[in-house]
Amino acid sequence: MTRVSDGASHAMMLTNLNRSLENTRNLQVQISTGKVGLNYTTLGRASQRLVSLEGERTRTDQFVETNRVVDLRLQKMEAIVAQVIELTSNAKQMLVNAGHFQNAGDMDLDGQMGSMLETVAGLLNADHNGRSLFAGARTDALPVDLSLLPADGEFLADKADSFYYNGDDQVLRHRASDTLSVDYGVTASESGFETLIRGLKIAQTIDTNDPDGARQRVDRALDLINEAMEKLPDVRGRIGGSRAILEKETTRMEDFRLALDESVGDLENVDLAEAISQ
Repeated sequence: MTRVSDGASHAMMLTNLNRSLENTRNLQVQISTGKVGLNYTTLGRASQRLVSLEGERTRTDQFVETNRVVDLRLQKMEAIVAQVIELTSNAKQMLVNAGHFQNAGDMDLDGQMGSMLETVAGLLNADHNGRSLFAGARTDALPVDLSLLPADGEFLADKADSFYYNGDDQVLRHRASDTLSVDYGVTASESGFETLIRGLKIAQTIDTNDPDGARQRVDRALDLINEAMEKLPDVRGRIGGSRAILEKETTRMEDFRLALDESVGDLENVDLAEAISQ
């Protein structure tokens, strides 16, 4: 006859054996996957910590990705401003050469300055992935329309942007991280662009049949072009400054992401040597 104590011992032995088999199966899974378990329940209390870390990592990934998108926009804007600066320098040289009436009459200022105006408009109407770069918050608008400039180049008291600019003056703001937002971008109504376009339009409409008037308009145009040359490097510098701030914050976020990856790995990954030993 089987004793009660023998039955209890047998049941305990079976329980211990099943537990040992379950532990062995878990260890085999850990060794084959390199992970502590295949779901959160196997982590016990650490599962809440893991969920929190993974959520933080997802947010960090999103910040890094959107920062890169904004930096690509700024990178293109910076390159465009550099091209505008080069064009401004060329326009200045041309107007210096046209300082004498005889030269102005021979240089086809109408055609050459008109071509420069079109080039500037094309550059400032550039977009990135369908988003206008120099229109402020009106990212679906072309900011520059040269057709509205006065045909005779006489602006009187008005600035050129009151004729050509179709964007707005809203400063764009990008949230680079939980702790930092960056104002960025410039518009086609910037004073440096405005004086350049006004100067080019005045130069384009010089009447070479009027020597005195031509000389005066060359001087006016050259003054504006010189003013644009002084202002445009500041425009480029502000774009570069925004890029520098964004790059620094992105680097910090990438370092933070590495730390998060390490913390997640400490919770998820198994010590293979220990698992094999067990």
